[in-house]
Formats: sequence, structure tokens, C-alpha cells
Amino acid sequence: MIIFIVSGGVGFMILLAMFFAARFHLSKKTFKVLAQELGRLQKGGSPKDVDPHTKEVCEDLTGVKYDSIDFWKKNDDPKFQKLS
Repeated sequence: MIIFIVSGGVGFMILLAMFFAARFHLSKKTFKVLAQELGRLQKGGSPKDVDPHTKEVCEDLTGVKYDSIDFWKKNDDPKFQKLS
């Protein structure tokens, strides 16, 4: 019974991990898009100047609407510039 519980638990966790990995759309291409956008924002780029495809990729990978991320708005809002 103990072997069954341990084997079943491990098998269940592997299946759960495979399920979530299949739903996560990270690839070399999407990672490159996200990294370029983060680099652009770190250099002072405005979130208002985002390419629609880049915006879609960022929303897909983060699960959050692009316009709702306050940290990315620091380049447009003077109150956020005080924090840097």
C-alpha cells in the first residue's frame, strides 16, 4: 500500500507538471520578444509605444493585462520615477 501511494503520488505530480508545462507558451521566440520589451522599458521606453504583437506575447506569458502592470508605467508617471 505504501509503495502504491508513493508511486501514485509521484505519477500524479508528473502528470500535473506536464499539464501545466503544456499550457505555458514559453519558447525561444516568445522569450526573445519578452526580453526585448523588458530591455526597452528598462532603457526608458514608454509602455504606450508597444507593438501589438509584443503586447499580446507579454500578456500571454504573464497572464496579466499589459496596461495594468504599474511597474512598467514608471517611465510615464513622475510619481514612479521617485522610486528609482
